Amino acid sequence: MVVSSRKRIILGLAPHKMSLIGGIAWLVCAISACSGSPSAPGVTDCQADPNLFDFSGRMVAASEQGTFQLRMLELAPEVPTKGDNRWTIELLDTQQAPLENPEIQVTPFMPQHGHGTGVKAVVAKGEVLGTWIVSPVNLWMPGLWEVKLTVSHRGQIDNLVIRACIEG
Repeated sequence: MVVSSRKRIILGLAPHKMSLIGGIAWLVCAISACSGSPSAPGVTDCQADPNLFDFSGRMVAASEQGTFQLRMLELAPEVPTKGDNRWTIELLDTQQAPLENPEIQVTPFMPQHGHGTGVKAVVAKGEVLGTWIVSPVNLWMPGLWEVKLTVSHRGQIDNLVIRACIEG
């Protein structure tokens, strides 16, 4: 307790003012952590992540429990970029048959920053059975994004996470 009293005397601040200043300092640090810029223009730390979704290759991924498969059919823009993205996906069951009327939730999240986006992704039926249009997939800042698709179909619920590195 003596040390605490001495600090107050040295700083000349009452305990409630010290708490306010500490809170403001924490807020400034938290905000600056989420606005971090890449080390060089166009380079983001997550580009070397081995678990990134391959948007240039087959563009196929299995769900966590293996109950469905996702095929990325079309992206606008062609690779995920900062801002709003539009994805056309196909969902297939274990027999490679299109999923009919699944419930799909899409949740973009930045694991390194602990936040998502305030813009809700809307999922609409595509023109072909088993295809879905997800828009906007709002990836509003540079860095690693995990876009989680939660699919509920015929009593089964499974997740698939698409990891994307968004450049600044």
